[in-house]
Amino acid sequence: MTIGSAGRTGAGRVGAGSMLGVAIVDRGVADDSIECLESLLRSPQPMRIVVVAGPASAQRLRDWADGALQPPPANPAMAMFSTPPMPKPLALAEVAAANAGSGWARLTLITLDDDDGASPGLPRSLALRHLFADPAIAAVWLIAADMVVTPDAPAAMFTRIMATAHIGQCGCVIRQYHAPDRLALLNGIALVGPRRYPTAIGAGESITIAYDPLTIADATDAVAMAGIAVTRAFHDRIGLPRDEDDDLAAQLDWGLRNQKAGQDQLVVGFAHGAILFHKAGDGGVPGDVASRTPAQDHALARVTLQMAWRHQRRRWLWVWALGWWPVLARLARRRWRHAIAIVRAQIGLRWR
Repeated sequence: MTIGSAGRTGAGRVGAGSMLGVAIVDRGVADDSIECLESLLRSPQPMRIVVVAGPASAQRLRDWADGALQPPPANPAMAMFSTPPMPKPLALAEVAAANAGSGWARLTLITLDDDDGASPGLPRSLALRHLFADPAIAAVWLIAADMVVTPDAPAAMFTRIMATAHIGQCGCVIRQYHAPDRLALLNGIALVGPRRYPTAIGAGESITIAYDPLTIADATDAVAMAGIAVTRAFHDRIGLPRDEDDDLAAQLDWGLRNQKAGQDQLVVGFAHGAILFHKAGDGGVPGDVASRTPAQDHALARVTLQMAWRHQRRRWLWVWALGWWPVLARLARRRWRHAIAIVRAQIGLRWR
């Protein structure tokens, strides 16, 4: 596990005067991106925000920035974070995907060639490359488009990054948007047991649970991709994320690539004062086995094997052999579809 350092300070901090970059990849639901932006723009923290979107969403984002469109919050109980609307029009700079890496502004739209993201480079990587090409950016915070951000979250994230020595990645508190008194997760994922099975930290718990931020940081093997911040040092040393179409694999791969650096690995931080609300609810990795869908069981089994093959190949056969025990456990509980899902992952087949 990575060094726990939610409050560690000292040499190696990001230089003073740097800025926070924020990257949002629109997944074809522009109204989610707009709600996310309305919440972000309420923060007093200096930021450069980049949204990557296909043509249909890009047009709705232009209309929103011009003041011609204002979709309501998806949950009226969460309206406090995104209403009343920010004054319009908003200055919205536009950059074609092929030109990412130049022309920085407070709010930038990177337009993809089509709505499927078939563009030069992949959306998340495009946003990272664009922001880190700006020498003022010290770290980039990747926020899922279906998130809502509290007004003080960006400052809490940036403060933690600036205060933590040798930091590479930093996560936050992610709560469930439609059940805000429940956690989606704390910081990210721990790899548990002899198989190093991905388990979301704090998933489904009440927001009133007590926890030690240093312990959470220390337990985090992979920061949640839905709310991960990466520093310039991490970007330069570890590189861009892989598995762009699979957030679970991408976040695990990023974390494990850092861990393989051994003594030279960069610190994982936890900005426990930064609170986000995620519409996906469970962060993609429910902590409670009983709450998982067959698709989630398949995804967890598949990515466990995938990461073992990529990062610990000598252990792969052992991990594969242990992977049959969950099949037996599901069969014992007559959870037939879950058992089939794991079997398909074990033999290298897609779930659907």
